[in-house]
Amino acid sequence: IVRTNPLDVIRIEPPSNLVLCIAIPDLKVPAKKTEVSRSVVPKIIKLADGIANLSNAAAIVAGFMKKDSILIGKSVKDVIVEPARQHMIPGFKQVKENALDAGANGVTISGAGPSVIAFTTKSSNQKKICAAMKRGFASSNTNCQTIICKPCKGAIDL
Repeated sequence: IVRTNPLDVIRIEPPSNLVLCIAIPDLKVPAKKTEVSRSVVPKIIKLADGIANLSNAAAIVAGFMKKDSILIGKSVKDVIVEPARQHMIPGFKQVKENALDAGANGVTISGAGPSVIAFTTKSSNQKKICAAMKRGFASSNTNCQTIICKPCKGAIDL
């Protein structure tokens, strides 16, 4: 979505070799989860952090345009929202570290959380990445389910 008023959408097909490993922890999610998650994000940020996040966002778009799954994964680095929200997901740091060590190209919180998403490719060992993420949550006595999936075509513009 380029803008919402008026609605302006650009459709970008994901790379055919992009694979996502998602860990869904067994955590009690607060009512109005998105509102709660947004409330911990800082209202004022450092200029350097804003530049870093904008650079990474641009690199993600470039990765999709170039069909470069590795660039996409390496660009899902968030220096503003992720550090502010990670305390809400027990074991997040270990989950992320484990997934990267197992071959994920990038790892971040999915949406408002608490799911964690790892970006990888068809040629990687996705089961190994999922097992590593499970071990990360287990280190904080949290069970999780994992899903291996591919991006879909996205929303339909009616």
